[in-house]
Amino acid sequence: MPIDTFTGPIAAAEISEWLSNCEEDFDQYKDRNSKDLLDKQKIQRAGNSISKTGASTKPLASWYTQNRKALETKTWDTFRDSVKDHALGKGWRLRALKQFYLYAQGDTKLDDFFVKFEELKYTIARSSKLTEIDNVAYKSHLLFRANPGLLEKFMRDPKNEQIFLNSDPEDVKSTLREYDNGDPVPAPIEPTSQAVDSFQTAVTTGMWLTSGLFGANQPLKTQGNDNMFSSMSRLPLLSTSLAHLNYLNIWWNESSTRPQIQLLQPTFDSNPQFSINSPINNRDAIARIGISLDSNEYIVSVRLTRDDSNSAITSILIQTSKQNQLHVGSTVGDVTTFTAPTNWRIVGFHGSADSYKADASSGQNHYPITRLGVIYAPIMP
Repeated sequence: MPIDTFTGPIAAAEISEWLSNCEEDFDQYKDRNSKDLLDKQKIQRAGNSISKTGASTKPLASWYTQNRKALETKTWDTFRDSVKDHALGKGWRLRALKQFYLYAQGDTKLDDFFVKFEELKYTIARSSKLTEIDNVAYKSHLLFRANPGLLEKFMRDPKNEQIFLNSDPEDVKSTLREYDNGDPVPAPIEPTSQAVDSFQTAVTTGMWLTSGLFGANQPLKTQGNDNMFSSMSRLPLLSTSLAHLNYLNIWWNESSTRPQIQLLQPTFDSNPQFSINSPINNRDAIARIGISLDSNEYIVSVRLTRDDSNSAITSILIQTSKQNQLHVGSTVGDVTTFTAPTNWRIVGFHGSADSYKADASSGQNHYPITRLGVIYAPIMP
């Protein structure tokens, strides 16, 4: 009885599963015949199961046919590694490890996150040259790469330490499920800049931090050219020279089919020259609203939504250190949150804009902010 045809795709998890199915077939053969297949027979059965017509597997099938005689002299374990090396390319083991150790939940549903992590762990386990991820490491990644909101709830309950230490990964999953409401939990986009050894280092050197851009991984669905904008074009060279941010103006387009954030302007007491409209050009009809901040109050988080259908930032929610909030726009689209690190504040924005989306209902072009991130400065002692 032949092995089920391998039709792809050519990816580490799928190839590992196919090779595992091959080994299950070999075990069944042994059970039926009370003897093992020879390595050559195993290789022949596996090689012949590769689809010769599939778009992704045809090159792999051709490689097997062309190198069949040499491949059939190998042991099964060596053949298995040769298949992966050829199909996945040099460095696939490092890529598999990178995927596992860097994978995080993001906006993925919790159970989908668990499934993907199990797949990544399995891929590593199926490599003869890598050590299988042990349960402690696996539990650690399940927990610490889940979304921050779930991690915080888990850490808040003292009894969960014993669950983590004494139980298997499925118990950790079950506990996280108890804290999850079933919806994707937006993960904060972490600041991206050179590492800061300590808060004092940042204060001493006058360092800035900038976040990644929300929407950077999505293709633009607008016409024309986008340009980058940044509050840094007006902010001082050193963050230590920046005054207190005392007001934030937000303009939004309330006449388009779906409201879009249009302009952002932080203003600073005693340093009006640091204020700047971001972005500057190509704005629609706008309405304006603002939020004032006391002398010892700071913006600590910014929650955004983005509508992928028109590449537009559709809403913004400002949260201050005194729990004051300002919400502007319509919560249509994907969600993420920028949260300032401890002892830092949000003082500006950067992103891209100036391309347009034609609105058939009004016959007008609308100019969205297509990607958006924030700028952090230390809270001065």
